[in-house]
Amino acid sequence: RCRALVCPRDNGVGCAYVDSLSIGEAGPAAALLSYSWAYALGDIADALVAWTRERDCRPDRTHIWICSLCLNQIRMPPQASTAALAAEFGSRVTAIGRILPLLDPWHKPQYVTRAWCLFELFTAVRNGRGVEINIILPPSQSEAFAAAMATNTYSALEGVLDGIDAANATATEPADLAAIRGFVSTLPGGFHTLDETVRGHL
Repeated sequence: RCRALVCPRDNGVGCAYVDSLSIGEAGPAAALLSYSWAYALGDIADALVAWTRERDCRPDRTHIWICSLCLNQIRMPPQASTAALAAEFGSRVTAIGRILPLLDPWHKPQYVTRAWCLFELFTAVRNGRGVEINIILPPSQSEAFAAAMATNTYSALEGVLDGIDAANATATEPADLAAIRGFVSTLPGGFHTLDETVRGHL
């Protein structure tokens, strides 16, 4: 469907999924989802529904910015510079004002092994107090986490934090990984700075 539609942003053929929706089916985002593309769709949906209900919001009236649906996956732009990458994401998450890092499973989340995820959370933190960070879990993982904490098994939680290692994080696209590593290398303290910043907010 999206391949045959004209993109309203640049008038080219092929658009993002969000641009194929009818009026009223999309709206201003309440949050930006930060997640691994390897997560199961059902787990993503369950985690988002649980988050909206915790906030006493209607899931069918709450809009979430999700990269796979809101970016044009048919005609991706040329690889941006590391500075442009940080500026683009930073302005987006600041405008939305809230990021939802999705951890699954809670004790060994793929999130902390993915370069894009670490970059997104770091950028959100870097953009100051104007960005709210809400960690979300699928309901089954929320229950498992609560049960583990009830038995004082904090070592598993410490293991998650100790497992954050941006220098060895991966990405699907080699160009993305190179760009993110290039950005991190410009930071005072490099990968250590990113790792410690992310640990402090998870």
